[in-house]
Amino acid sequence: MILFTIIDIITKNLVISCISIIVVNVSFILLYDCKNIKQVNLIKTKFSNNANFRLFKIGFFTFVLTFLGIYLINAPRYAIDDILTNDLQTIFGIIIMPATFMGLLGQYIIQPCLTKISEDIENKKYKSLKSIIRKLVIMIIVLGILVTLVASFLEVPVLEIVYGIELNNYFESMMIIIVGSILYSLSTILSAILIAMRKTSYQAIIYTITSVIATIMAYKLVERMQIKGASITYFITMLIVCAAFLIYTTINMKKYKREWESE
Repeated sequence: MILFTIIDIITKNLVISCISIIVVNVSFILLYDCKNIKQVNLIKTKFSNNANFRLFKIGFFTFVLTFLGIYLINAPRYAIDDILTNDLQTIFGIIIMPATFMGLLGQYIIQPCLTKISEDIENKKYKSLKSIIRKLVIMIIVLGILVTLVASFLEVPVLEIVYGIELNNYFESMMIIIVGSILYSLSTILSAILIAMRKTSYQAIIYTITSVIATIMAYKLVERMQIKGASITYFITMLIVCAAFLIYTTINMKKYKREWESE
């Protein structure tokens, strides 16, 4: 990030600045990771077409749902880019920033718990697994409420100061996106739990269907309502995904409970 900032300031060229990130990462892999991985004696590599195909098969649906998850966030942007002006595209990019923050917050919350979740699933500890899921959901909801309250008072003035753009007319759209971002964070947590359960194929199906709906809805609403239409699209999309994941997680939890109790 330091190198990116320095190069960006000197060159004023975003492409060159981004290339510097690639150079740093590749250099780190070659000079640090490769050197240290040789010290780990437990890792034995052996090329196998069958193993590679099996890994590809296992990881394919995770790739699909990750790719489509990113697309769903940006579906309103693509519609704005095709229909509206660059100025409105910039404004939407600004007001959706808190949603990005909530998404990162969800990742930070779930990551430390993934090992424990996997252990509970492997050891068939239903009560412990249910307790972790409940705590994670409650945590996101509470943090989401706090972010919404803070954003309702500070988001517009702070973003106006940072970007020097009048945003009062877009306050309602901002709040719609904030609520949608809470749903997105919940779906991120539920998705990670479902991945730990090895339930990826149905997630990919959910994302695929939602992506089609989001694409059609984005173009229709953006054409009619501009920025507000994009915000509504984002909210409805996240509501569909979150509701679907919540139902699917509940079904699997009930299934686990029956199976584990019967044993």
